[in-house]
Amino acid sequence: MELALSELCGPSDIITPVRSSDEALRRGRGPQNTIIKLPNRWWHRLDYGGERRHFVFYDHVPAGLVKRHIPPDVWVRCRKVAIVRNPWDREASRFYFAARQSGRYADFRDFVRRRTRWHPMKNYRIHAIRGRNIADTILRFERLQEDFADFVRSLGVSVPDLPVANAASRPTSARDYRPMFDDETRAIVASCYAREIREFGYEF
Repeated sequence: MELALSELCGPSDIITPVRSSDEALRRGRGPQNTIIKLPNRWWHRLDYGGERRHFVFYDHVPAGLVKRHIPPDVWVRCRKVAIVRNPWDREASRFYFAARQSGRYADFRDFVRRRTRWHPMKNYRIHAIRGRNIADTILRFERLQEDFADFVRSLGVSVPDLPVANAASRPTSARDYRPMFDDETRAIVASCYAREIREFGYEF
């Protein structure tokens, strides 16, 4: 979605980089305007250890940080859009991504026991501030092509193609996440992501 929307961006928009293998799929503008100079105020010295004078936008930056580092009128005026995903399906993808990146995880049960327990708010805070969802528009990963097209049409512009990116980690044979889970790992995800499951109506 980031790659597709970059086709609609102008020179003043913030565009964050993605993995180099996925950058090759980008047809619009590349990464730009990601470095924001911080004013010399005491709370920034506390936040950033007294040394940091710049904030750098990155992909998946939490909503609270976005709000903090763009002008208030821009935050109010802009439409906030987020993508949500079935948490059990997302954990399966996270496992394959982590296994490919670090090589440390060979067992899915071990991954869920060790990683899922401390991860639950990390995804939710991308589109929430102080535990409250702030997205004006929610797109579902399970029907991303359709939801993305509807969203872009609502802006009154032509719909760019949605490239398939970041999909190499998970084998085709594991597209159905359910056989990967046992009762324990299914319950861990249900507990850790209870807020998302309840709010967006997901089921195993």
